[in-house]
Amino acid sequence: QYFALPFISVLWFVVALLYTKTIYKLNKRTVIVLFFIPVVTFLIKNISLKEAEKLAEKLRDIVLNTKVVY
Repeated sequence: QYFALPFISVLWFVVALLYTKTIYKLNKRTVIVLFFIPVVTFLIKNISLKEAEKLAEKLRDIVLNTKVVY
């Protein structure tokens, strides 16, 4: 019903940053960081509980198995 609700606050934040010229352009990394939580929220809200548990396990595995390269 409210498809865009998780994304509105991030979009307003981006508009404010661009309007005040705090940032001049958005790069891919910034967009991914800003929209990570709204996308996860949207996905979890719109899938069943069993699928949400599978998604949570996959995300946990990704986070725990990610190696940082310096």
